[in-house]
Amino acid sequence: MLSSVLRSTRAIPDECFDHAAFVQWHEIVAHNKEISERVAKPEHTQTRTFSVMEVLVEDIDRLANKVKLIKLQPVKPKRQIGFKASAA
Repeated sequence: MLSSVLRSTRAIPDECFDHAAFVQWHEIVAHNKEISERVAKPEHTQTRTFSVMEVLVEDIDRLANKVKLIKLQPVKPKRQIGFKASAA
């Protein structure tokens, strides 16, 4: 993908290196139980974080709806303060 975007002679070897590194990392994780467990831990954390974020988004939506309702209410005229000069 990098080589198709950059279109340079260096991008193609870099992309091949990246693919090889990812394949090697994937093989190491697949064959080592301890590493695979450590990689899986953040996934559980992300799931909890995602559920908290869903609650926050619902709260923000609820507050946004309240703000819309407040903005739809008619504006009360403000009372003038100070002295009124007579026309005479």
